Amino acid sequence: MVTDRKTLGKRIHDARKSKKMSQFELAEKVDISISHLSSIENGRTSFGVEIFMKIVEALDISSDELLLIKTPAVKDMLNTEFEEIISDCSPAEVISILKMAKEMREAIRTAKSE
Repeated sequence: MVTDRKTLGKRIHDARKSKKMSQFELAEKVDISISHLSSIENGRTSFGVEIFMKIVEALDISSDELLLIKTPAVKDMLNTEFEEIISDCSPAEVISILKMAKEMREAIRTAKSE
């Protein structure tokens, strides 16, 4: 689990941006001030479970997406989920999915570096 406020704040910020949501919109949905949301996103303040759950609901994402870090257990869980997705696919479908995944990975990495 994430223990670093700055990392969690950055993940919230990134999730908000990926949803094309302004700070004003998210703060309004969570029922907090914009300055409080800014402090959360910048890792300057702690916040409780109630606000965290409101953020998760407002962003329509899994809390795991914000909390999980790169550990072997998480990686295994994600690999298993991916394997389940492709388990009933034909070889041609698997190749197509892998091509799309590679292209998406590059697009995400390119967007992060901008």
